[in-house]
Amino acid sequence: MENKAHALAAGLFTVLLAAALVMTGMWFSKGGAQPVTYVLLPAGSVTGLKTEAPVRYRGVDVGRVTAIRLEPGNKGGVQIEIGVQADTPVTSSTYAQLGYQGVTGIAYVQLGDDGKSQQKLAADAGKPAQIRMKPSFLDDGELLFTALAELTDKFNNLLSNANLEKLHGPLANFDQFTRVAG
Repeated sequence: MENKAHALAAGLFTVLLAAALVMTGMWFSKGGAQPVTYVLLPAGSVTGLKTEAPVRYRGVDVGRVTAIRLEPGNKGGVQIEIGVQADTPVTSSTYAQLGYQGVTGIAYVQLGDDGKSQQKLAADAGKPAQIRMKPSFLDDGELLFTALAELTDKFNNLLSNANLEKLHGPLANFDQFTRVAG
């Protein structure tokens, strides 16, 4: 009789332990809610972006990058798949940009919304919904470099020797005027 009691206690302990492990796993996985999948089609490079990189909505972590691959049917195009929490307010005016963490070059996906629409973005015929990509500040680096070069050229022209000589006359007259008036 005593052996049956020990076997029953051991079996009950095993069942309770398994239930506790399942409950702990569900708690750590936030209830097991499935993320909503969206697709991004960037026009440029996605350097520094890796799978499992964070997806942030206005700075708050809401998901992960689930896949990065070449876009089928578009030679050289890239397709990014992201999984986002179901309660994230993704609308048809939501856009995505690549953000970079510090000086490491590690990229993440930043979601924002310009507020033009309140309509929730929905999947189309079994395909994940597509979020439009905007180029980030660093994606426009070539344009920024060109603008900076033009600004430098204009500043150099402004401070050329001929312009400095033209400026010297009025400054000398102003100096004489302040001495007479003072």
